Amino acid sequence: MKIRIILFISFLFLIISAKAEVSFVTITNEESYSSVKDFTNTYEINLNKHGLEKIVKCQAVRLAKNWFITAAHCVEPCMNDTCSFQARLLVGTNYEADFTTTNGKDFSKKIFRFDKTRLDTKEILYDIALIYFDPKETKTVFKDPLRMHNITEAEFLRRIPNRAVYVRALNGTHLPTILVMNTRRPLAIKRNLSVISIWSGKKDILKNSDSTVFFSPKLSAVVTENFGVIQGISGSGVMTNTGELLGIVSATADLKSSLSSSSMHLLYISPFDEDIMNFILRYIPNVSYTVADRSFYRNLNDDEKITFKIIEDAKFNLNDKI
Repeated sequence: MKIRIILFISFLFLIISAKAEVSFVTITNEESYSSVKDFTNTYEINLNKHGLEKIVKCQAVRLAKNWFITAAHCVEPCMNDTCSFQARLLVGTNYEADFTTTNGKDFSKKIFRFDKTRLDTKEILYDIALIYFDPKETKTVFKDPLRMHNITEAEFLRRIPNRAVYVRALNGTHLPTILVMNTRRPLAIKRNLSVISIWSGKKDILKNSDSTVFFSPKLSAVVTENFGVIQGISGSGVMTNTGELLGIVSATADLKSSLSSSSMHLLYISPFDEDIMNFILRYIPNVSYTVADRSFYRNLNDDEKITFKIIEDAKFNLNDKI
């Protein structure tokens, strides 16, 4: 059996297998995060490594005014090198506003990767990193995307239809509640999932339907059938239909098995367990989170156990880094 797995941005995997402040929230609306407008905490980010023309495109979720969370592989090229960082705040047909770092040489000091992160030839684990964002070290750039030239802030404000949306994006006021996984058993998650896809400011919402959402403590991953997530959406927040931030987009996989004539197109998500939550709280002590209770899970049926074993027994090989 061969499995091909692609980490967004240009991670290529060949998989071969032999066979703070606790915010306990109750959300009654099971269609929370059902539209594009709900995802104002997710930003398109670009990282430009010094000396390279190619820009690394990812996404990030704002957890606090000064903090973003993203996939660790997105920031890997900048851990020990000079990079510039750009976060797109608001984009329309004739206006755009971006946060851009003004001192790229110190950007690596603003990246905090979870200490158990593994992005090597054997494992992909804990694909999580925090980015500290200081508005004092950035400038807000306003552009006309059609004519590709800068405009003044006054002109930008005249063009945008809703200033309140821009203010929320600027200040990061619509922040998510993190869902912490507190089980050591492989289970299915009883929630529908949504991911936002952002390309040059255009946002599209992607949703899974009736596919099983597996949680694997062994892999430190949530795995489900891919529902349109493609290269460049790494770091996007995966939201439940009841409004919690379940995890961060990490990878996709095409899986073929001798046990099945059809292939599975999988999405790998880095979830939040107790260790990751403690890591986040170390830097963002007042972040909002809730611990998943039994209502979030169910046991796997017999067919799901077979599929889950195939997924969990896979061997990872990293062939190409960013």
